[in-house]
Amino acid sequence: MIALALAAPTVHEMRRLMDAYAVQADLFELRVDALAHKDIGELLRDRPRPVIITNRASWEGGWSNDEESVRIGILLDAVQRGAEYIDCELAAVHQLVGRDVHPTQLILSSHDFDAMPDLKALHRRCVEAGADIAKVVGTAHSLGDALAVLRFLAQADAAPTIALAMGSKGLLTRLLAPRFGGYLTFAAPDKLAGTAPGQISLTRMREGYRVHELTRQTRIYGCLTVTM
Repeated sequence: MIALALAAPTVHEMRRLMDAYAVQADLFELRVDALAHKDIGELLRDRPRPVIITNRASWEGGWSNDEESVRIGILLDAVQRGAEYIDCELAAVHQLVGRDVHPTQLILSSHDFDAMPDLKALHRRCVEAGADIAKVVGTAHSLGDALAVLRFLAQADAAPTIALAMGSKGLLTRLLAPRFGGYLTFAAPDKLAGTAPGQISLTRMREGYRVHELTRQTRIYGCLTVTM
């Protein structure tokens, strides 16, 4: 699946973008940490596609500086209103102890904006903490970093998994995630900035790279150019 990540400043604009991209996107990640006024009820009303509600903390690359109880409370409000998914940082999962969020699917995530972390260890922690979907993300500084993500993704079978590498050298992971069994990948709205380094537009993702057509059976060929 391709999730369109939306970080509009108002609920009205976020809903407009959902309507505009309802045909092309499989689901939407709604970055409510970007909203000045977080009206979750209005945001989720008559939504055209399933949604991931993310209220990312500033200490993990987001825009929310709210008290943690308030920030997590917004995720729980989304659960009560029937959101299909919520995304909670692995480092904050203790705040969900004793809370049954089902049938909403819980994505537990960890992001490293500087380097490529131990994906296997982070993934195991996400699964052990009760993730329905484990999301582990690092930053690629070389082709080797990107390939390491794809190798990990191909072997991750303990839970549905999202594994990506941020940055320009991580583009390969965003494009080939479906081929290696990734639960989903992320795209940005056309002509708007993405919510993470290295995100490309949904149109480029679909029409340029045809990511939505990739399967486990897709064959991959590489071209290596050597300059003397």
